[in-house]
Amino acid sequence: MSLFDLFSGDRRTPDAAPARPLPADPVGERIPVIELVDVAKTYRMGTQEVHAVRNVSLRIDAGEFVAIIGPSGSGKSTLMNVIGCLDVLSSGEYRLAGEDVGVMDEVELAHVRNRRIGFVFQQFHLLPSLSAWRNVELPLVYAGVGREQRRRRAVEALTRVGLGDRIDHKPGELSGGQQQRVAVARALVGDPALLLADEPTGNLDSTATEDALLLFDELHRQGRTIVLITHETEVAERAQRVVRVRDGVVQPDERPVGAPV
Repeated sequence: MSLFDLFSGDRRTPDAAPARPLPADPVGERIPVIELVDVAKTYRMGTQEVHAVRNVSLRIDAGEFVAIIGPSGSGKSTLMNVIGCLDVLSSGEYRLAGEDVGVMDEVELAHVRNRRIGFVFQQFHLLPSLSAWRNVELPLVYAGVGREQRRRRAVEALTRVGLGDRIDHKPGELSGGQQQRVAVARALVGDPALLLADEPTGNLDSTATEDALLLFDELHRQGRTIVLITHETEVAERAQRVVRVRDGVVQPDERPVGAPV
């Protein structure tokens, strides 16, 4: 999937205000950011069916920091694609911040990806010819936000992740850890309901990994809802909850030692 496919939304609504607050249910409680009910995803390979995700039910509330961990082939990447609206369900229900994803068409899904979800990937997906702030503004460009507002919000996002003095640097002038911070700033610039990080430390050395995890810790303390996909136990243990996936099935939740309740 290209950056255009990921960030472009419905251009019939070009004003592109920040994502609206999460809705509340009739008794005033927060509706979960993520609610999966008996979700399954099946792929067909020739005459065979591959059940990548099997009857997964999962709830993640606003402000939670959840790690989804599993070995290669466990189904965690497919689950990430479903949560990120990058792939459609075979069966079950998925509500993102109270909205039924299963009934959305491609234009609506693109709109959700742009406005409701901030993506951070193992590969930084930064455009080498653009400065840090211009990389960060990309989701706002596709959403139709005006130039002055784009720059202001991009600089604010970079300052939030500690790169306020690097806004004009190109990716090749930044360390791996700094490039990942640019990617995080890009994910935050639209003020999404969900920050979805797929193996965000996979291309980083140990020092940059710790730096990135400290940033996620800080974003969690600020109240961000974070879902982090990883195969590394030490990375997963930084989360508030750990969800293990094996053979497409979600195992009972774990709470790392010392994690907040």
